[in-house]
Amino acid sequence: MGSGALFGSAEAALGYASARPPVHPAVVALAEERFDLPASVEVALDVGCGAGLSTRPLVGRARRCLAVDPEPGMVALVSQVAPGALGAEARAEALPVPDGSVGLVTAAGSLDFVDDLGAAVAELARVLAPGGMALVYDFATGRRLRDGPDLGPWFDDVLARWPRGAPSTSPVTADALEAGGLVVVCQPFEVDVSLTRSAYVDYLLTESFVTLAVGRGEDRANIARWLASTVPWPGVGDEPADVVFAGYVLAARHP
Repeated sequence: MGSGALFGSAEAALGYASARPPVHPAVVALAEERFDLPASVEVALDVGCGAGLSTRPLVGRARRCLAVDPEPGMVALVSQVAPGALGAEARAEALPVPDGSVGLVTAAGSLDFVDDLGAAVAELARVLAPGGMALVYDFATGRRLRDGPDLGPWFDDVLARWPRGAPSTSPVTADALEAGGLVVVCQPFEVDVSLTRSAYVDYLLTESFVTLAVGRGEDRANIARWLASTVPWPGVGDEPADVVFAGYVLAARHP
């Protein structure tokens, strides 16, 4: 299944704009702490921006902030989700910016979906300014609470009912970026995001296993009801709990 089937619908775009967890600001802050990310740059570029949540933490760090995605429905929401950013429809393999013009490039969970990873990495290296940095990162589905019931067995049941699709055939690695001539440092991270039970369910409804299930003809509302009625959650109401999101960040520069 191509990325358009997963992310191309208006429903997917609205879900990404409203229900995805705010992990991105924490990743940018981590890069500032661990990789000496500059506090400000002339131009920032978010590659595979989705609806703009990954773009939002870049707006205040750049004089000009650009956001590109191949899905027009996603790009249409960028100005609302990340005011001040300029959204454009474009693929990672053909970025519409000049050579050496971008001080900060981010790609959050997007390069796994490109048709040609080598071409996308070459584009990152091409547009990156001398002394600039590319942050390529991703995080797994939040399926663990910092304090509270063990969600693991429940989530195993979720995926048994509604399986994920096949894994990416082009996983992003340090080797892939280094093949494009970049010098790379990799760091794992964990971020806690406070979510209520209902917000957690809304977030899960944006995940690919739900999109695939709905594409097979299952009813989204029935999936939502099952998730909400079975998820083990602290307390008896819609109380917040810290959901753990674990991922990696690759910080890349020119030699």
